[in-house]
Amino acid sequence: MVHTDMLSVVVSSTQRSSKMKYKVQGNVLPEDKTQGEHMVQVSTISQWVDADSPLDAACKFIMDNDEVNSSPVLVVDTDYNIGNYPLDNVKISIDYMVGLR
Repeated sequence: MVHTDMLSVVVSSTQRSSKMKYKVQGNVLPEDKTQGEHMVQVSTISQWVDADSPLDAACKFIMDNDEVNSSPVLVVDTDYNIGNYPLDNVKISIDYMVGLR
């Protein structure tokens, strides 16, 4: 019985280690400047996210920071693999994650 408990601890720690850390960054534009071309200073939000993939990290980031309103959403992992995603595509992926589509 102890062996089974030890095995479950090893399996659960292995499953947790499969997630990677990603640094995700998004921009917030002033609400009245989201359409057309304007000279504005954006506010940048960034945070570390544990996720299975870069797109998954972008989705989790947007769900936590819904004030992000500008593309692209930038993602980099600890090995410096970089991805960028249009905000609309991330929102569509969120819909699939939460079961709306």
